Amino acid sequence: MVLGWLYKCCKQGNTYNVGGEERGRTARQQPQPPIQQFEIEEPDEETPRGYWSNKLDFLLSSIGFAVGLGNVWRFPYMCYKNGGGAFLIPYVIMLFLAGIPLFYLELAFGQFASLGCLAVWKSIPLFKGLGYGMIIVSVLVAIYYNVIIAYTIFYTFASLTSELPWVGCYHYWNTHNCYDSALNTSNITNKVWSSQEYYNYYVLDISDDNSIENIGMINWKLMMCLLAGWVVVYMCIIKGVKSSGKVVYFTAIFPYVVLTILFIRGVTLPGAGKGIEFYLKPRWELLKDAKVWRDAASQIFYSLGIAFGALITFSSYNKFNNNVCRDAVVIALINCGTSVFAGFVIFSTLGFMAVDSGVEVSDVVDQGPGLAFVAYPEALSRLPGAPFWSFLFFFMLFTLGLDSQFAFMETIMTAIFDELPDRLRKKKASISALTCFILFVAGIPCTTQGGAYVVTLMDFYSAGFSLLVIATLMCIAICFIYGIRQFSDDISAMMGGILPNFIWWKICWIAVSPILMTGIVIFSIVEYAPATYGTYVFPAWAEGVGWAMAMSSIFVIPMYMVIAILTGKGNIKQNFLESLKPTWDWGPALNRNRIIAGYEPLPVNARGPGTSPKANPNVYQQPPAPSFNEEPVTPSTPGTHVYHTPPDAYQAPPDAYQAPPDMYQAPPDTDHYQPPPNAGFYTQSPPTSSYYEPPTESNVYESSPSTPSTYERQMGSRGTINRAYIERDILGEPV
Repeated sequence: MVLGWLYKCCKQGNTYNVGGEERGRTARQQPQPPIQQFEIEEPDEETPRGYWSNKLDFLLSSIGFAVGLGNVWRFPYMCYKNGGGAFLIPYVIMLFLAGIPLFYLELAFGQFASLGCLAVWKSIPLFKGLGYGMIIVSVLVAIYYNVIIAYTIFYTFASLTSELPWVGCYHYWNTHNCYDSALNTSNITNKVWSSQEYYNYYVLDISDDNSIENIGMINWKLMMCLLAGWVVVYMCIIKGVKSSGKVVYFTAIFPYVVLTILFIRGVTLPGAGKGIEFYLKPRWELLKDAKVWRDAASQIFYSLGIAFGALITFSSYNKFNNNVCRDAVVIALINCGTSVFAGFVIFSTLGFMAVDSGVEVSDVVDQGPGLAFVAYPEALSRLPGAPFWSFLFFFMLFTLGLDSQFAFMETIMTAIFDELPDRLRKKKASISALTCFILFVAGIPCTTQGGAYVVTLMDFYSAGFSLLVIATLMCIAICFIYGIRQFSDDISAMMGGILPNFIWWKICWIAVSPILMTGIVIFSIVEYAPATYGTYVFPAWAEGVGWAMAMSSIFVIPMYMVIAILTGKGNIKQNFLESLKPTWDWGPALNRNRIIAGYEPLPVNARGPGTSPKANPNVYQQPPAPSFNEEPVTPSTPGTHVYHTPPDAYQAPPDAYQAPPDMYQAPPDTDHYQPPPNAGFYTQSPPTSSYYEPPTESNVYESSPSTPSTYERQMGSRGTINRAYIERDILGEPV
């Protein structure tokens, strides 16, 4: 029964809305002839939001977002912790069951409507709270993530010396427990790496009495590095994707150059084989532990950046017919391949460190920042030409973090500008500067002496549990409310071929991915343990603050639902049902793409994101009855009568509705309607669902219910489109 239901939901054909009503191909519609597949050129005109300069900008930006700091330290640690090489089995399984399908879903969703993660919920207004939840998560992560970037800036400049400052135990910040393998320190019982003391007592300036309850004074060195980080971010996003899309040519490619250099250097060091063996040696017994599978799913989920809103934002700047399915598969595989490759780089060097210091590899591997700012600096200090390798490594970490920070900021700024009226959207530089300044001020507590506790608390709670809930609800909303087959038809309008609408995607979106994420959420709650920093356990009030951050992005979802239902124009039931339907202007941004996808063209003054009733007072009003006292308007270019309307868009001359008697009767010897040469293509006002029919004495807006409309004859069902006809007779272009 379940398999039959899945097949019925996934097969191409009619679409079912939330009320169970069937829509799509009807018996009165004639089957369409085979579609001639070819690409319609995009127009010179762009949406007010703009596009990527070329496809490579989007590809590199998405790779830069997906490949971040976590690929360098989190994946190698998770692999070691969960069975070494055996961890790769659940990791790959989760990649294909949840990672790539959800990655593709977000990219396709944003590209179709050319809207950010907030405005894209015009498709299901009741779930716009999901967009706000994504924004809240991105804001919280952007605050502390730039603090980690500040750490990389600090270490990058600290490497510009003849001798690395964390080498040796003779500095003023060192204690009597400082350990340096180059010195005779065998009598020390509680050994602390010199790089650990440098990180704690000089970089963080932390003391024994600092905690989340006593964060101490501001560390001015880190605060200035944080300010420098925000200045760099602002300069790179000041012009939106037009500027950040060019920066990623360096920031996305440079880390691979450095990783390759460090890999070649690492595998030639003595003891490298021991580290790689430690990294890959499988411990099969751990595969029986459910926690291993949870960790594999969470690693895939977080490394790909699902449910942050950045993927929807990035893809919204794509051209309508970009093959986003291919991009999703390529980016996801590159991201996971980078994680595995970074593991070889890290553990080959750690193997050398373990042999050189006479300890086991397990004693020098740590999680999170400890691997990047303690263990690896210690290993780098033992390489010939250590300052050079250290500079390359930390500058690589800086570029990795910068790519991800670009994504968070583009998500936030796109959501802001999509909602602003046109007059404010022109002040992009000022609004971007104000946003960066606010986030900089919010991050200052993370630069205090106890700032590491604040960063740990935000990292543990802000983007964990909430992301899983948002992603699960997003799958349910798109597949069951908007309609999986409607979404499939939208994808078909963007891309041809079998792969973009392969049934595997639909099965994963409907059942597999939501079930996996729900299981992870339940398991995370059952196995919950409070956040810790080393041996320090956060107090109950700090846990409450953490859960408040986590739930802030979740509570906004039902909160917006209640507001949308109570503030509508009808009663509660009417508002609820209406909020489950797409708004009248939902669909592709450009009218030529709306026609191809089977959506009605928008009036001139309603095109582009950010449209509001204040800026365009006629957009949301019911059009007046047509007047027959106006002169016809001659279009200046072929096809402009389809989607360019005069200021009195709802006034029409009398001859505009005159058509030969056989205009609405399809010839009996053909399956496809051929309009006469003088046939017009009539548009109706946005709030209605079909184009104007010839006026009758009873009602100029009604047509015979037994006769298919002009729009149905010309377009057929959504997803079944004669592109040659659209180009020749509607868009006014040669085939």
